[in-house]
Amino acid sequence: GNSLASTEASSHLSFGDKTFTGGAGSNPAPLQPLCAEEYNNVLFVAGYGDEGASDVPNLIRHSFLGQDPGNPVSGFDPLAYNHIGADGVPILALHKGRGILLVFKSNEIWRITGFGAALPGWQYQVELVNNTFGYGVSNPWAVTFAEDYWYGWGLNGPFRTEGYTVESLRGPREQSWRLLNGFDDYWVEYHPDRRLVLFGVHPSQTSGDRSATYPWMTWGWDLARSVWTSDWVFGQSSHDPDYGAGYDLAHVKAIN
Repeated sequence: GNSLASTEASSHLSFGDKTFTGGAGSNPAPLQPLCAEEYNNVLFVAGYGDEGASDVPNLIRHSFLGQDPGNPVSGFDPLAYNHIGADGVPILALHKGRGILLVFKSNEIWRITGFGAALPGWQYQVELVNNTFGYGVSNPWAVTFAEDYWYGWGLNGPFRTEGYTVESLRGPREQSWRLLNGFDDYWVEYHPDRRLVLFGVHPSQTSGDRSATYPWMTWGWDLARSVWTSDWVFGQSSHDPDYGAGYDLAHVKAIN
């Protein structure tokens, strides 16, 4: 059997200011999910653990259908978990759309479907998204869903997927992409009014596009024309010595 079944049965899942409990137990150790997403009325959490010898970063679990995930007795069934993809490679993001929940790792994308049932154990189907070139995301904020596609950014650059195949968006910006760094802090957001997908990127110090004053910039993907549009440059700060200045643009969010 999987030892995590008993370990997690007596552990809390803490996410933000909310604590989710996987079952009863004395002195439960807190677990911090890296990402979470609601899908078909249950809560999925993944990427949690202490990164120690007993950590399984590719493990995902879901709450019990019809129960409050915060309920310490019935919120999570200890056996409602699954291992996604390569062992030891963490799940970095969860994002739903088109009736599908996608699971993103650094070089893998998986598709979860189904409506579940109010029964113990894992209740959903898991399939690998066709991803020949190993696209993935770098963190939970590096993916968004916009107009029937997921858009993301990882070590292999920007991409989009409809949940079955992956299409690279890197080609038209190959030269610019090679002069970027700091991928772990990138983000992707949808701007519905402008019909743009915004990619927050950081040019390296050797890039001719990099401003010493405002080094963070935004790439924009025009959804109407399916092309890259002009770059945006924002922010001035010196919060992070690794990037010099301009860390104010840590994230943006469109206000509808």
